[in-house]
Amino acid sequence: MSENIFGTAGVRGIFGKDLDHNFIYKLGAAVSEYFGAGTYLIGWDCRVTSLAIANIAVSSLLSMGNEVHVAGLITTPALQKYIQDTKIYKGGLMITASHNPPEYNGIKVIRGDGVEISRKEEVSITKIFNELDLDIKWYNVSSKVLNKEDAAITYYIESLYNHIAPAVLKRKIKLGIDYANCSSYVTIRRLVNLFHNFKLIEVNNEVNGLFPGRLPEPTPENLKKTLKLFKKYSIDLGIAFDGDGDRGIIIDENNRVYWGDEIGVLVAYYMAEDLGINAVVTPVSSSILVETVLEPIGIKVVRTRVGAKNIVSKMIELNSILGFEENGGIIYAPHLLARDGAITLIMTLNLLSKYRKSLSELRKIFPTYYQFKLKYRLPKLDPSFKTEILLKIKEEAKDIVRVEEIDGIKLFHSEDEWVLIRPSGTEPLIRIFTESRDKKKAKELAELYYRKIKSIASNIVTN
Repeated sequence: MSENIFGTAGVRGIFGKDLDHNFIYKLGAAVSEYFGAGTYLIGWDCRVTSLAIANIAVSSLLSMGNEVHVAGLITTPALQKYIQDTKIYKGGLMITASHNPPEYNGIKVIRGDGVEISRKEEVSITKIFNELDLDIKWYNVSSKVLNKEDAAITYYIESLYNHIAPAVLKRKIKLGIDYANCSSYVTIRRLVNLFHNFKLIEVNNEVNGLFPGRLPEPTPENLKKTLKLFKKYSIDLGIAFDGDGDRGIIIDENNRVYWGDEIGVLVAYYMAEDLGINAVVTPVSSSILVETVLEPIGIKVVRTRVGAKNIVSKMIELNSILGFEENGGIIYAPHLLARDGAITLIMTLNLLSKYRKSLSELRKIFPTYYQFKLKYRLPKLDPSFKTEILLKIKEEAKDIVRVEEIDGIKLFHSEDEWVLIRPSGTEPLIRIFTESRDKKKAKELAELYYRKIKSIASNIVTN
């Protein structure tokens, strides 16, 4: 039996294959056993299979004697915010595969405090899952189901509004928004309608679980059509969300894409005194820009494994109010101990309104580092296969000044040039991240390690 059925962000897989009826039902029961009987909140994203999975999960929780509240089509941070602040739930389930392709789906398990479960809790739930012997008694089954769709979304929008600086509402900004054809449209659309002086340029603004506009991961490659539209209309600021709204990639007035770590650095640097920021938490995949800019002004930088739950856990430990990931999404503790694309937008707007400057103007005083990312799709799924690849990479590494193994293997060719190789926790992939002060070198480094991984993987399969 698996020691942990969870990946980087919940359980992920293809419905009917990795996520079948029995698995979903059993997971719901295991979550109920772990948290105990009570009231649970369930929400889902726009994927074609989300409602089917949600119905199985609702059935499972009812069969275990729980009351179930249904948030419906909603973003992950909106669900977490409602759980966190109402304090009436034992836990929650969010049906989503976030940024993964449309054939994937998944389940994120949320604690009663609104925080996604930790690695330790995942292992405990997995143990219950593996040992569970369901013996459902008809007289213990609950029929208590309440609709909380409007309540949860309305509460979320109101809470976000409280973090908007008054100066933002007075600005005339041409704002571009890419909703990814998913659940951000039902939340963010209501939020931006409150910006009466803004002109909105919207794209992928029809909910469709097949993601006809683009794939849900907001990468420059997937955003080509969006960027073309934003350029045509000369936006002042843009944002592109992922499938469940916990990630938002910012685009400036020059159509330049800003990764989440870059926006996190700008917010921390320019808003440190206003917000009381003395430490930030970010994963190993984030840019060296974080230390370069923030440490000289006295902000402590702490690195973690990739994944919002790892950042949140360390933020709680350090009592830090700000965390961020390079893949988009700021974690701002006074709002929510979870990654949220909407708060990323609000904090960026607050920043622009405070200084009355464009994003590119605020960015230009800092050095530029270039990042490049590639993915190698694995020919087999055995976890030991991924481990073997990483060991070989480490053995064959040359001209390395230091090695970090917080998550995967991070090889520093110099103090400002590195490659990170780590297995994806949500897909059968090896992810390659590189960074350099030289744009060409960052690309060459990524391609070099892609070839190395491909060669190692081929030899392992052959042998």
